[in-house]
Amino acid sequence: MVLRQLQRDSARATGGAKEERDAPAYSDDGSNAWAFAPSRSTTGNAILLRNPHLQWTAGYWEAHVTVPGKLDFYGDFRIGSPFAVVAGFNNDLGWATTNNAPDRDEVSALDVDPAVADHYLFDATSFITALGPVVYRSANNIYVVRAGPDGEYRSGAQFLRMMRARNLAEWKHALAMRARATSNLTNTGPGSRSRRAATSSR
Repeated sequence: MVLRQLQRDSARATGGAKEERDAPAYSDDGSNAWAFAPSRSTTGNAILLRNPHLQWTAGYWEAHVTVPGKLDFYGDFRIGSPFAVVAGFNNDLGWATTNNAPDRDEVSALDVDPAVADHYLFDATSFITALGPVVYRSANNIYVVRAGPDGEYRSGAQFLRMMRARNLAEWKHALAMRARATSNLTNTGPGSRSRRAATSSR
């Protein structure tokens, strides 16, 4: 996303191709979730509805994960990980992630060293910088991106705690790890079985 914005800005400054100059910096794609309290449904159960705005082939799998006495969670996950949860429910509560384009990245512009190729004027190291990787280079600057969650390795542990939460306080305690900062989250309350529906809009 940052690279797309830099390419667009560069094309505007240098008179680049029209499609590059007119490209949006951010996509309007996103996802939605709604949670309804038991008092708002005719069944007396909480309802959790999610529209991820994704194709069915987007890389998710549906599963019922059980470990007797420890875990009983039904939901959809990212392919390749049992704890990259997108949405689901246990016997007490349900929750869903939604994604859009939050600004979680920081871009730094550094001066290029005119005397030494592939160096910049900061600490004269290579183009893998202490601030992050170089994603774009102009005549006089390099642009370095540092994403907020870079280096975070505990997202699986956070999701497992969320999957095992029995009430809102335990779920919020899991969120306090802040190991997964790339999604918004919607929760249905404790004590009522949640129901989930997912649709594809494409």
